Amino acid sequence: MFKDWFVHRCDNRVFFHLGRKTLTLEGYALSKKCNSLEAQIMVSHDCENTFMFHVAIPLLFSFYIVLDTKSYAFLEKFCGKYAARSYGFYVNRESMRAWFHENPMEGPTGYSCHLEWDRVFKGKRTDRIDMVAFQCVTRVVPGDDNYESAMHNLTIKKLLHVTSYSRWKNRKLIRYEVECAEGVPHPGKGTASYNCGEDSTYSITFGAGQVDGPLDAANKFIEECMQTRKKYPL
Repeated sequence: MFKDWFVHRCDNRVFFHLGRKTLTLEGYALSKKCNSLEAQIMVSHDCENTFMFHVAIPLLFSFYIVLDTKSYAFLEKFCGKYAARSYGFYVNRESMRAWFHENPMEGPTGYSCHLEWDRVFKGKRTDRIDMVAFQCVTRVVPGDDNYESAMHNLTIKKLLHVTSYSRWKNRKLIRYEVECAEGVPHPGKGTASYNCGEDSTYSITFGAGQVDGPLDAANKFIEECMQTRKKYPL
């Protein structure tokens, strides 16, 4: 016969099992996994994570408490006819969201509030992309065991991305977009039925800090294509 309760540990997780209920504790301290600032509490109806509490402070700790009852009656006892809904509050460095009486299976239901801190403090946001320069070059992609050496025409666009806020200073970013109309062929990743054959790289975008001008961006494009061939050989 099985015991009514037992405890086991896996990595940084501790599981407490009592009948059909499972309480999971997971925590990280002074670890690379402590890379977020957020707090969350949620009650769900999907019978997987019935109750979850999470709090995290960057570089210090990240802690989870999850209660899985595997029983709809648990929620029904506390929520009555609204047991088939979800409730929660979530806040992190980007936004805050609170929801009440939501049921995604029924479409828009209940009440929800979502605030983005950028919108609250910086005001309305608008984005614009301007083409600063345009250049066409020809590059040779070296051959290997599976592909012959081939000449490809590349188009390099220098783009200025401008993000404007009504109550904040503008943010400007320079990017280089390299395009190859015919694509540089390489083997597919082979992770699923749709990517087991031959694939091609048609475009790659680089930040201004990654390359030294448009010609360097074209060379980086060829290097990335060659690395992809080595990573996913036939």
